[in-house]
Amino acid sequence: MERNEWVIHDAGSDIGELAMTYARAIEYRITRNLLARRSGPVASPETHLAERLIAIGAVTTALLLGGSYLPELVTAAIAASGLWVTAAG
Repeated sequence: MERNEWVIHDAGSDIGELAMTYARAIEYRITRNLLARRSGPVASPETHLAERLIAIGAVTTALLLGGSYLPELVTAAIAASGLWVTAAG
């Protein structure tokens, strides 16, 4: 095993290497556990249904709000372009 700078070694023993091996094993286990938690549990079909209903509700609300403001926005765009053409000419 390669000896690293941060491990304190005794002159006649391999205690430092053994400690480094344990430290790497603990680090590996912690990393593996964190990655397992990060992936999370598999979602159930009920969760997928709830997510779909929430997405459908959000899109419907956005379309209704956007649709109610759309005529006013079109009118404002036409008026602004008319003013722009009048001011430029």
